Amino acid sequence: MIYKKTIILALSVMPILAITGCRNNDTLPTEHSVTFTDGENYSISGINSCETFESGELVSFSVTSDSVFNTIESVSYNGEVITSNGDNYSFAMSDEDVTIEVRTSEVGKYDEPSDNLSWDKNVLSEISVAEDSSSWNAVQDLVLDFGKASGVYLGNAKATIETSNEKVIPKSALTYETNTNEGSGRQTGGVLKVDLKQIKKGECLVYINLDSINSRLGTLIKKFTVVDYGKVSVDTIKANLKFSFDSDIDKDKVLMKISDTEYIYGNGIDLPDLMTIHLSDLENDEYIFNKYIFDHSYRVSFGYFDDEGNYDSSITIVAKENTSGGSSITGYLNQYIDGILTVRDSGGTVEFDLSRE
Repeated sequence: MIYKKTIILALSVMPILAITGCRNNDTLPTEHSVTFTDGENYSISGINSCETFESGELVSFSVTSDSVFNTIESVSYNGEVITSNGDNYSFAMSDEDVTIEVRTSEVGKYDEPSDNLSWDKNVLSEISVAEDSSSWNAVQDLVLDFGKASGVYLGNAKATIETSNEKVIPKSALTYETNTNEGSGRQTGGVLKVDLKQIKKGECLVYINLDSINSRLGTLIKKFTVVDYGKVSVDTIKANLKFSFDSDIDKDKVLMKISDTEYIYGNGIDLPDLMTIHLSDLENDEYIFNKYIFDHSYRVSFGYFDDEGNYDSSITIVAKENTSGGSSITGYLNQYIDGILTVRDSGGTVEFDLSRE
């Protein structure tokens, strides 16, 4: 939704006052004044307020937005809309005094499809405040997708960050970090980190522009709503995880860890970023993941413990990779690949065939 506001540069009673204030004894009868006032989010240049012009004379000026969060929607004089030429405007002077009016629109969202920068599909519009001032891990990652530029050598990307409301999300709460491939050193994406201890409840627009040495990635604007801790809304589904074991595995000694690689701090379902499950506690070798956050990537790992309950690093437990539903072209509904579990099918089943390595 785009929010609009009209900034009238002279109130209904102002033109009369402006005429009196602008005129002097040297003003010719055929000359008339042009009045305006710079707004909160824009500036007018190339002309002075109270400047006079003869009837029919060309009046030229420029209007520019002073905020990345606002755009110039329309410019008019005495109610007549002026056709723009970029930031430039002109009209033939009327036979009366003129008041220039500017209408601006708030840019509630911006994501140009043709550039190489977008928000990750799992970035929500809600962000939680920190649980308390002592929370050591009160950071929310807003993941950025580089699209076709992912994996290409880009040089160090320079980030320009702005916020529309310093009282809700101050600029000091935001830092940008680049994700790089450990092998090639090339950039694969980025993360905008939010220090949740610094933010307050309310609404705020966030602007980020990434520009590297040899490639302009793009610009994003998104409106975020900061909510109380534990109030971030998430969509969940049920995932069925079934296990089978090679004969040389004592399942009573196997521990499974599930961590959300896209963890949402302050989520409304009270789901931790790391869960530990003893496979010996499962019924029928099945774990019902009732609070799986839709389309999130969960890292799954397995450990083996000796009779004393200590971790046995000499034994490695692995699970075969598998996919089900959909295809490699359309995307699999359920999959376990490279240690990452992804489920998009509510109630879908993912099988884990465990063996010792």
